[in-house]
Amino acid sequence: MTDPSPNIPWYKAYTGSTPQGRVLHLPHSITPSTNTHQLGDGREQSLLTHVRNLSPTTPSSVATAIDSFGFFNQYLMTIGPRKATLLTSLITSRKPKIMLELGGYIGYSAVVLGAAVKAADGEKYISIESNEVFASIAREMVRMAGLDGFVEVQVGRSDFLLRELAASASFASGEGLDFLFIDHYKPAYLHDLMLAEEIGLVREGTWVVADNVGHPGAPEYKAYVLCSVEEKRRKVQRGQREANPNARNWYLREGERGVEAEEESVVGRPELEYDTECLEAFEPDGYHHIDEVSWLRFQKMRQCLDILYKELIGICVGDETMTLIGY
Repeated sequence: MTDPSPNIPWYKAYTGSTPQGRVLHLPHSITPSTNTHQLGDGREQSLLTHVRNLSPTTPSSVATAIDSFGFFNQYLMTIGPRKATLLTSLITSRKPKIMLELGGYIGYSAVVLGAAVKAADGEKYISIESNEVFASIAREMVRMAGLDGFVEVQVGRSDFLLRELAASASFASGEGLDFLFIDHYKPAYLHDLMLAEEIGLVREGTWVVADNVGHPGAPEYKAYVLCSVEEKRRKVQRGQREANPNARNWYLREGERGVEAEEESVVGRPELEYDTECLEAFEPDGYHHIDEVSWLRFQKMRQCLDILYKELIGICVGDETMTLIGY
């Protein structure tokens, strides 16, 4: 299998929340398709041209334009209208002042959910995206939707930006986030949630929604939010910490030296208890099941990728770092 766009982590699509609040999981499925890749092959730029040609001026018209491209041209890894309806209803009921999403992609969720936060008298919607190309497209979608100034798209590593956000004036009072939506690099789900706990962004009363935690999903994340406070405390006492997968992913994807040494582990706040609810929702194209053949194929692909990662890291940064950031 050859990746036509080596700078885009296409594999992240298949790799595999809060105290006194709720954590909702919207599981992922692998869609039957003739396309080997679901992102980073030029479809995002084609999407932008498509949307611009339609000249949308509102959040709903931008979302409709994106949906039409995904339905009739090329599949897009967005939350789609069905999941968007679930999320906007939560936003309407919870009325968050500040909402953060990890994994903005081309801005679909930033437009739809950002508009919902604004309509609920919120103050700001922040979208973090690791890829500069996707982030620039997302900003243009936000602009066309008339949400620039309310929706802020940040580009970079999620762990770095989470720390910057916690230290910013927006959170100087220590209130933390009202709503966190996680939909980025699947192996980073757990680490970034625990980091958000440690730095005070996730606290008692925060709502966290995590997409795509089914199969292949994010099993470690799911196990954590279902774990009891007592078990989490025992793990901390045994010295268990959650390693940071962001450094490896960023290094392999961006080819930058130095960041791979930024290996950080976290313990979170084990005293926080999660009231967890799992929901099943359709993908944008209407499918929601993964067949056994696809699942076995994924497992084999993941094993091959793990071997490749370890070989690359061993060659590039030495065996010691390989031990730190390998599986």
